[in-house]
This record gives sequence, C-alpha cells and structure tokens, in this order.
Amino acid sequence: MRLRHEPLWLSFVAAVGEPEPSMETWPGGFEVRPMGLEDIASVFPFTGSAETSDHLLEEFMQEIQPSFRGKLISILASRFPESAHPCAEDVKQHCVNHESPLHCLGLHAQHVSPGCMQEVRHSVPFGCSEEIHRHCSGHRVGGMLRCLEEADAVIAARQALASIQGSEKRAGG
Repeated sequence: MRLRHEPLWLSFVAAVGEPEPSMETWPGGFEVRPMGLEDIASVFPFTGSAETSDHLLEEFMQEIQPSFRGKLISILASRFPESAHPCAEDVKQHCVNHESPLHCLGLHAQHVSPGCMQEVRHSVPFGCSEEIHRHCSGHRVGGMLRCLEEADAVIAARQALASIQGSEKRAGG
C-alpha cells in the first residue's frame, strides 16, 4: 500500500525496478526533487474513470517523457475506483461529454462538492478556468500554457494601463 506522501518514484522502483532518480538543479537555481503521488495527483488529477478524457490535462502531460507519462497515467487513473472518485457525481451532474471536465468543473466551482474541490483545486484547468474561458477558448496555437502566459501578460498590461490612466486623472492631466 502506498503512503499518502510517499514519493512517486518509490512506487516506480517497486513496480518496475527503475533506479531512484537523482536530484537536479535547473536553470534559475531551483532543485528538482521527487514528488509524492498526492502532489502529482493535485496537479494532474483525473476526474473519473480512465476512459474520461480531458484534453487540457493530456496537453499539459505532453511535457512529460512518453515512457514516464504512460506509467504516471496508469498510476493516477488507478487511485480511485470509478464509482468512488470524489468528482464522479460532479462530472455527471455538470460536465457530461465536456472535452475538459477539469475546466468545466472550474466553471461550476460554486456547485462542486467539497471532496471533488479538494481533489482538483490545484490543477491548471480547474484553477484557471475563468482565464481559459475568457482568453483561450478554442486556442490551439502554441498550446494552452502558452495562451495562459500570453493572457497573463495581457491582463498585466491592461492593469498597468488602467493604473496609468488613473494616475493621469488624479494628476489632472
């Protein structure tokens, strides 16, 4: 049985006999450490059965090496039996046939059950659902993360312009 915060690599070592990953330092000076399964699942949560596809989640996972991604998806999808997933009823009620159940749940966050909220609250499609809806609907050029980066820059620029205009009005200009 896997401990709640056990690093995911321990599961892989036990399951497939891969060696323990080494620590790395990435550009910018931050260290990359193995993450626990709960930490990974909070960023890449499944919203129901393994058959429930989420195109945004799949897009984000494209950044992970294919061999590791396949193992990761298998482990993440097996965390809950389909009927016991904390979001199963929320998806059925609000997001049936939606191409991104996580994004859809974010758009219906006020109606999402506490258990489901706990499971999906840290995922980008859920947490950034309003930004995705407002700025990135139908956006495919460069991917969703690129769109969110651009949207963030646009929002920051709009806020800066509004601040400048406010300052100008106060200065009587």
